[in-house]
Amino acid sequence: MSLAAAIRDRDVAALPGKRDEDWRWTDLRGLIRVLPDPSLAFVGDLGDGPFDALADDRRVLVNGGEALIDVPADRQAIVALRLVSRGAGSHAAAVTITLGVNARLRLLESYESDGGSGSQASLTIVLAEGAAMERIVLAQ
Repeated sequence: MSLAAAIRDRDVAALPGKRDEDWRWTDLRGLIRVLPDPSLAFVGDLGDGPFDALADDRRVLVNGGEALIDVPADRQAIVALRLVSRGAGSHAAAVTITLGVNARLRLLESYESDGGSGSQASLTIVLAEGAAMERIVLAQ
């Protein structure tokens, strides 16, 4: 069961439900009867994100997509990751984060929505030996 797969395939039967161990407290299958159409591409200006002034690197995903954040060995980075939902529709975002040996990352995540959309975000984090990551998350 995967929310991202259900959105991708537009298959309500693939939504996780209370009989799925990882989702036993959130019965999406019982709650959502029809998946919204896929989100449209966003055209326009988002304005500044809440962490833009604090980061060396800014990543923005609007209405889904994929991003890769890679911090090489023995390096440090501050990254603002902004996941935004605009308009009605459904979408999924996937972010892969890799840190080399002894790398350091401060990830400043924000999640924004104007309502009316169904979205799912997944983060895959790979830390090499001695690497460290701090996450600060702001969800609307």
